[in-house]
Amino acid sequence: MNDDHKLAEWLREVDEQSYRDADEIFPDDDAWERWHDAARLSFARAIARECVRICEERADYYQQKDRFKFPELCDSAPTGAESCADAIRQRFGIEKEAK
Repeated sequence: MNDDHKLAEWLREVDEQSYRDADEIFPDDDAWERWHDAARLSFARAIARECVRICEERADYYQQKDRFKFPELCDSAPTGAESCADAIRQRFGIEKEAK
């Protein structure tokens, strides 16, 4: 299974969960717009949680693997942030934009 397929599968799962979340908030509501907004918010929060998890994984990686070899990396916010951003880009298949 390639990375695009894994990502698409994960997104389908997140999408389905966002619908279930919206159904819990508005179980019998006829207001499609409010239900749809709740589903989109749930979906967006799931993406954000995954991004946070990626950054936390990266921080753990620095702490466990490189703290003795490269202690300056553990305290370097720009390096850590860029590394986290690169990991997020890789996970979601996003190319780095030119600045």
